[in-house]
Amino acid sequence: MKHMMESVDGPTNGPRAYKGPIGRQLPDCHLLPVVNFAAIPVELPSLSVPDLSTDQTYLLKMSHAVASGTVPPEVADLKPGPLNHARWLTLACRLMRCYVATEAPTEALVTLVTFVMRVYVPQWFDVKQRPSCTDGARHFFKAIERTRFVLFKIKRTLWQQFLRDLY
Repeated sequence: MKHMMESVDGPTNGPRAYKGPIGRQLPDCHLLPVVNFAAIPVELPSLSVPDLSTDQTYLLKMSHAVASGTVPPEVADLKPGPLNHARWLTLACRLMRCYVATEAPTEALVTLVTFVMRVYVPQWFDVKQRPSCTDGARHFFKAIERTRFVLFKIKRTLWQQFLRDLY
C-alpha cells in the first residue's frame, strides 16, 4: 500500500506524512463534509462486526459506503485511525474518506481508491476470514488476479513488491 501511494502521489515526508497533493489532505480528511461522489462497485464480504477492531470496522463501513455511493451520517462522523506508514489499513480508510469528500477527484485519487476498493479491501478481508498459513498461496494468487485491471505504471509497482515478497 505504501509503495502504491508513493508511485501515484509521491514520496513520504517523515513517518506520518506524504508530500504529494493527496497525502497532504489525509491528516484532516475526516473534517471535510461528504459530497456527491461516484460509487466504485465491488463485491464485499459479509463479516460479523464484533470480530473486527475499530479500524477494521471503519474499513468495512467506509468500503460499503464507497461501493454504494452513499455515506450514512453515522459513518461520515467516524474518525479514521491515525496516519502512519506502518498502518496501511488506516491509509486505505483515509483515502476512501478523502474520496467521499472530494467533488471532483483527481485521476490519481480515483486510481488509489479504485485500487483500495478492488484489490486491497477484498484481499484484506479474505485474509481476515482465512488467516491460516495453508491459505497463503491462494491469497497470493487472488492478489495477482485482482491486479489485472490496474494501470501499467501501478501494475509495475505491484509486481516489484510481489517479486520482492516471494521467498
